[in-house]
Amino acid sequence: MNITIKAFIQNEAGLKIKNRHNEKTLEYLGSIELIAPYPFPYGFILETTTEDGDNVDCYILTREKLKLGSIIECQPIGLLEVFENGELDHKAITVLPGEQNISIDIAMKSIRVFIGYLSKQFPSTNFRVGDYLPVEAAIDYIKRSSNPTPAPTDAKHQ
Repeated sequence: MNITIKAFIQNEAGLKIKNRHNEKTLEYLGSIELIAPYPFPYGFILETTTEDGDNVDCYILTREKLKLGSIIECQPIGLLEVFENGELDHKAITVLPGEQNISIDIAMKSIRVFIGYLSKQFPSTNFRVGDYLPVEAAIDYIKRSSNPTPAPTDAKHQ
């Protein structure tokens, strides 16, 4: 089963900049420099809210250069369990429609290495990567987190 979702690109692949945005209004809130670059574009799924009040986070497995502030259509292919100080913070793993040419094993290894660097940079936060769950788990999680509030159409990044 394929569903298409809209994601906001908050951090570009290959850059060591972690941007922060209000996930409901898309207002730019600032950025910090990381010690390692993002392995893939990273952002969040619009019109969702998780238990912690944030949107569903997502990695987009693509070789395309997705720009900060873009809103793109993508499809979930899996769900990664990431624990931050013991709290489960799922990351949807997505691809652009029709593009599934990146090895999941290689992608998960890259993401695990990146999260390892986050653990070094932020020692007060204990990061631990759990299991990679199938597409059905991702779709279920996204559906459970969906809300009817329409998302903004433009990002206001400075």
